[in-house]
Amino acid sequence: MRRCWFIFFVFFAISLWQPLIYGQGSRAIDPKPGIGHTVRVPFVYEHPEKGSFDLYYELGKAFDPAKRTVFVIADGQQFYVRKGLITPLQDKLFGDSFNVVGIIGRGVNETVMREVKQGGSVDWLNAYQILNSDEWIEDIDSVRKDMLGSTGTVALYGRSGGALLVHQYLCKHPEHVATVFTQASVNRFLDAEFGLSSDTFWDEIGQSDITLQSVLLKAVARRPADRSRIMLLLQRQNLFVPAAHIAAERAKLIHILDIWDETSIAKMSKDYEVDPIQDFLKAGNPTISVRVFELFAPVLAVARAGTEQRIDPDMEVGKLFAEPLLQLLAQNKIAAPSMDFRAAHFVTADVYIVAGRYDHTADYRSQIALASEYPNHRLLLLNDDHDFLELEKTKLIPNLVQSALSDGIHGPEKAGIERQLGSLIYHEYR
Repeated sequence: MRRCWFIFFVFFAISLWQPLIYGQGSRAIDPKPGIGHTVRVPFVYEHPEKGSFDLYYELGKAFDPAKRTVFVIADGQQFYVRKGLITPLQDKLFGDSFNVVGIIGRGVNETVMREVKQGGSVDWLNAYQILNSDEWIEDIDSVRKDMLGSTGTVALYGRSGGALLVHQYLCKHPEHVATVFTQASVNRFLDAEFGLSSDTFWDEIGQSDITLQSVLLKAVARRPADRSRIMLLLQRQNLFVPAAHIAAERAKLIHILDIWDETSIAKMSKDYEVDPIQDFLKAGNPTISVRVFELFAPVLAVARAGTEQRIDPDMEVGKLFAEPLLQLLAQNKIAAPSMDFRAAHFVTADVYIVAGRYDHTADYRSQIALASEYPNHRLLLLNDDHDFLELEKTKLIPNLVQSALSDGIHGPEKAGIERQLGSLIYHEYR
């Protein structure tokens, strides 16, 4: 999906002193041949007696020990990292300056899915124990050690939910990270701490046209059986419409829902990829549900989603996916997810965070707070949305990523690229 391309970086070196800078491990002087590899990892790292499986990872091209290495990682609700897709991703984003590695997440591993779906139905408690982010974090570290050795140091890139996974890894294994680059870093832990709500849909449609709120409430009330479809349409529209046009497109969609124009609704469902999302919901996909639970749980307890007085599409869609885990949480069978930021204060890595001022999912204020957790950080705040549609138009994303990873967060080449962004850089006062 468009929202999902998330990337991790591992550094190599070629001389005695370079391991201190780039994290070259012993594996780099004797690299594995070929581009496809596996490493044996436990289902649950704290309980290896529960069994293990082969985690697959893939290089974009043959490994070159003289180059730094990029890990391409998606979290449990992202789908762009698959076998055979790492080479085109390397060509598109990184070129030939890096080794590029994609870790194919445990959420699509057949052995893991058989363990989670014993007897054909999902064992949600078992699913949470196997698919929660702690296990994904250790998978990243297992691949790091398999490629670079125990002392190998990595650089990390992630976007949206993948960006959160980057920061979760960084807070747990800071000594193995040299550089971080994240975009649209969702962080509901900080949202909850500061009382922020990135789901500003309800207030925004009221500001645009106060009548839209009552029209939408009545439209939803008339079609209770279609509520999930409606919420998905409203939520996913943000991912496909630029911020400059979203108010007009929301009004159009609300009026279509009001008269229930099935032809237009069907077209929008296709355009916004609603149908495959509904299929996931019906099938009860454990990988997506566990990760969405982790993404939304910190704020769902105080969210007003689903009340009779307002509509909050992001929160409702989060609840739709997370419902099986929310039940386990209410029954005290699992603990609420948490994130300890104290480790961030001692991170020596350069941390570069790109945020969108009009991001409907990753509140720009929590990203400012996130950046400030790290001693060596730089924040690039843009007049853009969650998908960085305006940034994409500049064709500068590969240059920005590559230069930041090559020069560091204050490198001269990256600074030159930032200057080219011009008015796209957000300023509170002009």
